[in-house]
Amino acid sequence: MPEALRRFDIAIIGAGWAGCAAAVTAVARGHRVTVYEAASEPGGRARTIAGRNDLPLDNGQHILLGAYRETLALMREVGIEPDTVLQRLPLDLRWPDGTGLALPCSSRFPSLATAWGILRAKGWTWADRWHLLQTAMHWQKTGFTCSEEVTVQTLCASLPPIIQRHLIEPLCLSAFNSPPENTSGPMFLRVIRDALFSTRGSADVLWPMVPLGAVLPAPALQWVSRHGGQVHLASRVRSLSRHTATAPWELEVTAKGTSNVRARHDRVILACPSWEAARLVSTLTAAEVVPADLSWAQDAHALAQAAIATTYVWCPARSCAGLPAMQALPDSDSAPAQFVFHHAHRTRLMDGQPHHLLAFVCSHAMEERQVMEARVLQQATDQLNLTELILERTLMEKRATFVCARGLRRPSPRVLPDLWACGDYVEGPYPATLEGAVSSGRAAGMAATAATDGADQLLST
Repeated sequence: MPEALRRFDIAIIGAGWAGCAAAVTAVARGHRVTVYEAASEPGGRARTIAGRNDLPLDNGQHILLGAYRETLALMREVGIEPDTVLQRLPLDLRWPDGTGLALPCSSRFPSLATAWGILRAKGWTWADRWHLLQTAMHWQKTGFTCSEEVTVQTLCASLPPIIQRHLIEPLCLSAFNSPPENTSGPMFLRVIRDALFSTRGSADVLWPMVPLGAVLPAPALQWVSRHGGQVHLASRVRSLSRHTATAPWELEVTAKGTSNVRARHDRVILACPSWEAARLVSTLTAAEVVPADLSWAQDAHALAQAAIATTYVWCPARSCAGLPAMQALPDSDSAPAQFVFHHAHRTRLMDGQPHHLLAFVCSHAMEERQVMEARVLQQATDQLNLTELILERTLMEKRATFVCARGLRRPSPRVLPDLWACGDYVEGPYPATLEGAVSSGRAAGMAATAATDGADQLLST
């Protein structure tokens, strides 16, 4: 049978958002798919876990944007209508005192909406606004490009300090999980282009109204199972090997409560985190690895990682009734949170009074858990006048994102013949985002189900 018409047996290692996208894509193209996930729940670094009293908590307050076309399309493909699980909100970066930038929701003309938001920004002088408008028009005129060696700090050096503090710093921390001095200028401009200057509603915030696992990972894997794929949770792939370039891949798998088993597959997609993918590639024997392959593992392993912490607290409903769904906060060494999300739909009776769940997000988290919790609670009092807060839990993802630094070298999605990698960290136009992960997974699923010659072409587009 011609290779292009073959029905491949494909192993996907990892059931994060990239792995789910790869699995759905491969199954939809008529191939046999087996998903292996080391954790007991899908979603990877954007998952839902069980808290105390069976309270589902997301491992970080992840949000989507209207520009996430691949993610929204995938949700629809597996039977989830985005409007039923996501609340559309305008992009609002204003601090509690009202200063800062806010954009209208679902504008038909994004460029005009961005300009209008700049002109209406509170707390900025007309000179500040005009300077930012001129800078934005210059970026647009030059195609939102700059040298690979330019950082955001250098790119925005001429902007007034208040613009950098109210806009540039929050955008860097929320989109890149890194400060401007350590963030890639070209990547920043691509995000600005696609979010603020592309299509209707691209800048809108899409906030999950259900646990994150119900937004995509769980429905995607259910769809895969219904259409003939196999899903193995709590099953860690220990090693990867093959005897010849044309032989099947052999996976050594440890499932919870069982001894190691070996499974054979025609093709493999590494949809696990970069450090785990690097480990698996490194398990190949010396005879199987060429210098370029060792370089791939080295590049993946070398990616610097940054943490994100999310502190969940309960707040008396009477105290937070006026708090919006998403509120930007001025951060500092003593006030680590950049945003708080108000889950008004998640309530609990405590001491006979209804309480709402709040999620304080601390990007680029660098403090010890207890120190950070104390500072977040004090920040809530100082900046939002919230008292009587009850700490639920702080979730710390120590390797939440890779550091999108200038001149960053990201691993290729093609590792070896019949072996691909996907995830937010592989070569691509975006930083560590859900959309980047899904887009990468889609591309890997297409490549792994194509003829060899076509695979490289698919991954390069």
